[in-house]
Amino acid sequence: MGFALAGPFALPRAGGMPRARLTYTQIAGERRASATVTSTGRQAFVTVQGRTRRLPAVQARRLRIRAGGAAERLRIGSWVREPRLADGPALDGADTQRLTARLDVRQAARDLRRVAGALGPGEGGALGASGDELERAVRSSAVELLTGKEDRLLRRLRIGIGLRLPGGREARVRFVMTVRRANQPVRITAPHG
Repeated sequence: MGFALAGPFALPRAGGMPRARLTYTQIAGERRASATVTSTGRQAFVTVQGRTRRLPAVQARRLRIRAGGAAERLRIGSWVREPRLADGPALDGADTQRLTARLDVRQAARDLRRVAGALGPGEGGALGASGDELERAVRSSAVELLTGKEDRLLRRLRIGIGLRLPGGREARVRFVMTVRRANQPVRITAPHG
């Protein structure tokens, strides 16, 4: 069970809409369902099962990036414990440095709750466990961060968490984000239809 999010994007200045064509895929075993959100920076569209509709202005406004918004609230540096630095693999034509560490799950959850709150009311409920509850549930955690050796741009972030849930059940959470073609122009046009 999980999800994937992929596609080109360019963040706007504060108060604007991103330029993006992001496909969200929900995964449940062998079953998958996808939807694509396209934002030209002025208009937004959603495509599901081959049908595209323009989002009304009130919904499109939710895509706007506020000053001090979500991206600025992620302080990934505070998420690491016992960091180790080494050379990483070449990614997207750039030499990288690899930071590996244990994840401070409490701090990461705190930042993610803050980001969810910046996205709108009621968005952070799923992250509502107290820090103590969360720390007791964590059995293992790891974070890997790859940045360009010269430009220091984020190239890949991997997070893995092993949890013991009530009733003795176990769960694994895995998050991977890869940035390709960083700082290259992104051109997004409105979808046909």
